[in-house]
Amino acid sequence: MVKSILQKLSPCDYPSLNKQLLFTIWLTYILDHRLTSMRALFYRLNHGSIPVAMSTFSKANKTRNTQIFQQIFRQLAEEVKRQNSAVGRLSYPVYSTVRTKSAVLSGALEL
Repeated sequence: MVKSILQKLSPCDYPSLNKQLLFTIWLTYILDHRLTSMRALFYRLNHGSIPVAMSTFSKANKTRNTQIFQQIFRQLAEEVKRQNSAVGRLSYPVYSTVRTKSAVLSGALEL
């Protein structure tokens, strides 16, 4: 589901950090409960196969138009609801980690 949406983003729109990679980094940070900080995320990325500097990521967040990311989140939410109609009716607690990470993302998207 996420891959099909990410494929619509250009993989070569910016030389250092394209939209696909930027959104993938944010999505990974928000959805992976084992990541407790951005440093942990970049440690994992850099020791994996994705070399990204935290400063590059920070600069990209300040200069990008956030509308595309908001559209992607809406598309993902609609897709989840469409695939599982019970999701819209569920009432479940939001863990503090998810809430904190979402606040970080919301703050970055408002820049």
